[in-house]
Amino acid sequence: QFCEALAAQGETSTAQAIVAAFLQSAPDNVTALFYQRFLAEPDPRNCPASRRREMQEQAARAVADPIRRSLELGQFYLQTQQPEEATSQLQSVLDATAGDTSVPAYVAGGPPHPRRAAAERLFDLARSREDWPLAGRIAETARREDLDGCGGRLFAANLASAKKEYSLALTHLNEALQQRPVFSYGYVLRSEVQAALGKDQEAVDDARKAARLNPLDTMAAKILAKALWTRNSKTGEHLSLEQRQETQRALERAVQLDPRDIGLLNAYVDFISPDEPQKAVALRQTIQANAPSADNAVKLGVLATRVAQVETDPAKQQAFAAIARTAFEQALDLIDQSIASAG
Repeated sequence: QFCEALAAQGETSTAQAIVAAFLQSAPDNVTALFYQRFLAEPDPRNCPASRRREMQEQAARAVADPIRRSLELGQFYLQTQQPEEATSQLQSVLDATAGDTSVPAYVAGGPPHPRRAAAERLFDLARSREDWPLAGRIAETARREDLDGCGGRLFAANLASAKKEYSLALTHLNEALQQRPVFSYGYVLRSEVQAALGKDQEAVDDARKAARLNPLDTMAAKILAKALWTRNSKTGEHLSLEQRQETQRALERAVQLDPRDIGLLNAYVDFISPDEPQKAVALRQTIQANAPSADNAVKLGVLATRVAQVETDPAKQQAFAAIARTAFEQALDLIDQSIASAG
């Protein structure tokens, strides 16, 4: 982002000098290799997305170490949704490092060894594609080599969860957390499994532990907000003030950590709308400005109408009515556009 900012200001030569100096100490840094190419473009400020992707692949291919090169290429292909190419590159890392006795013991938070990183990425890809044989082979490798610091149980739990074998997943996670009790992601995953098994309070308890262990983790914050929201929806009118306040704090924290998650922001707006309708109107306007949709426009129109109906200040009443009118007009325009494009 620093290089992007300098390029946007026309300070390309300064950015190039910084990148060149960085590459002297880290010649295989793929981000620096990308910016070396990006800053050499005739006009970096107007570089199209397709050209950026070309340079990202070139940067990955420029990594000198063959194992790390394959790892970087695998990551690039994952990001650009090329699963076959990603599988080939990540599998080549596993093949090249098979029997490598230099793979260090698992250290939470430490830089991952290429073998461990490749196994995790290929495992996630296999699960997403429901390639159970491949996922099973990687899980067995993780068990045999203890790639997750808990005897492969985290891999086994993830595989069981992906196959909707939630009771088995819970057993693996209980065993994993006995070995690694200070493990935020383990509690995140167990919270999701508990929820799938209908154990709502247990899901909330695990989500709270995950958020306490890693208060800056976006995933933990979202899982806590989701678990509390689910509990609230089942509690209904018997929801206490304390429970409602905890849910609002969790939603606010999750939004702070990931303000670009429109779905999360929508959930927060829905939650505060009954008590803070004017704030909700402002947030719906923000959503509409950044991610316009007919659904949000209708919700904005309905909410602004409700605020206008109870507003006693004539000027504010007219302002909210105007917001509602504009929102409904935009909703109709978006619906018309959708129908036209479908036809």
